[in-house]
Amino acid sequence: MRLVSATALVCAALSLVLLGLRVGGAVSFAEPLQVITSGWEQESLIALWERLNGGAIYVNRLDIPYRWSIYNWGFYLAYGAGIEAVVGPLSLDDAWIPTIGRLLTLGAAAAGVVVAYHSFGAVLGRQEPHPRPLTLAFAVLVMAGPLVGFWAITTRPDVSALVLEIAAVAAYWRLRDRRPVTAVLVFCGLAYAAWAFKQTAIVAAVGLGLYLLAGRRWTPMFVLAGTMAAAWGATLAVGSAEYVKSILMADDKAVLSAAHGFSVLVNFATKFVPGLLGAAAVILVLARSRRLTAAWRDNEALAFAAAGLLAGVVLVVATTPRVGSSESYYFIVAYFVALFVLAGLRSLGTGGTDHRLALGALSLGWAVQGLAVLAVLGGLAGVLSVRPTHDHLMRNKACLDPAPRPLFVADIYLSLPWMTPGTPSFVLGYGYQTLRAEGRDMERGGIGGLIEEGYFAALALPLGTADTFDGARLDGYRPATAGCPAFKVFLRQSRPSGKIGG
Repeated sequence: MRLVSATALVCAALSLVLLGLRVGGAVSFAEPLQVITSGWEQESLIALWERLNGGAIYVNRLDIPYRWSIYNWGFYLAYGAGIEAVVGPLSLDDAWIPTIGRLLTLGAAAAGVVVAYHSFGAVLGRQEPHPRPLTLAFAVLVMAGPLVGFWAITTRPDVSALVLEIAAVAAYWRLRDRRPVTAVLVFCGLAYAAWAFKQTAIVAAVGLGLYLLAGRRWTPMFVLAGTMAAAWGATLAVGSAEYVKSILMADDKAVLSAAHGFSVLVNFATKFVPGLLGAAAVILVLARSRRLTAAWRDNEALAFAAAGLLAGVVLVVATTPRVGSSESYYFIVAYFVALFVLAGLRSLGTGGTDHRLALGALSLGWAVQGLAVLAVLGGLAGVLSVRPTHDHLMRNKACLDPAPRPLFVADIYLSLPWMTPGTPSFVLGYGYQTLRAEGRDMERGGIGGLIEEGYFAALALPLGTADTFDGARLDGYRPATAGCPAFKVFLRQSRPSGKIGG
């Protein structure tokens, strides 16, 4: 166990070093860095900007400016309040919104390490001392390891929702022996908060339900099911039509790909090696010694971890084949895998061949994960810093600043209000191109329709653009004498035939 713990702590320390370097490349207190730390982060940034400026968060994606907000209300409320609390007193301009949002997520990740560590202790109980160094290492790996990566510093709800789900687990297990019904109600409050951040954050609730059902704990199970159903249902009932449509993604035609789902699985597997090797070893060793059934029955922590893991696996199998999904869907799965390993080690006892085999697999997993982190630190794999993105975006911003307005920029980050001020912000929502290809009836014909109207005074389009863009001919525009590093600039040749809102 000493070798496992030492290897795990080294890997955890390396993970924190990697995260620290990534934070340094994405966050600065000297200037507001403009970088992209996760896919389509821009959607969150424009929605938060709208909230700070009194605009609507949930809008029809077919209407101008064709944006979309897909996360739940708690995320925009909490992050909006957090950003406002900093921007107002310090008189900061909008360019600081991404920095503040990323720091809020980083704070959630730091708190998550503490919450995860205590949750492991709460579930495992105090009948036997659990390996605290290993528990701490798993808490770091779950909340700040390579699986989370840049998600720990992105303006999105995934990490915050994860922390709330884990907090719900910790609260339930701390209270359940003394006040079982109160434990469920406190759990429901935190689990609802997690869902209010991200609507797919339901794994902990479903996992607890399965655990209570398997143990025939009828009263707490019915309290859990009734409370969560009532909370979710009431929210959907009072929410606006656009809110419900957005968080249920009812207006989105899913594109499914088994290859994409497999790719996401591989990403998860390569970034959570100790957990997966440890869990596989626990199952194989218990099955080999014919103690698997007894372990489920006698080890409540293991049974709960298995229930949560089952719920998580069902969720990722159902959602990750959807094009646009990512390894963030596996965050809660990673937590339950870690809990499964820690609980499983208790069922193996101490000493003996079975225990040594499981510890050997676990040591190997931590060593492999540590080497993978070292490869990223050494520049041999992965991404160490996103700072070059800031330099690239700011060069193009400076080039486009003199362009006449309204200006359309074919880059959703450069379309943010503080990047291209003085013009409507067309931060096109995910799936915009799919909607156009389907021939959906978009207001004023989408970007292509606005171009044909001559609404934009200037266009910053991809360098390879020739005669058309978004289905519209560029007859009313002429190429500028000089372009920008990433764009070919076109200038309007005549006055527009319409205006936004006209």
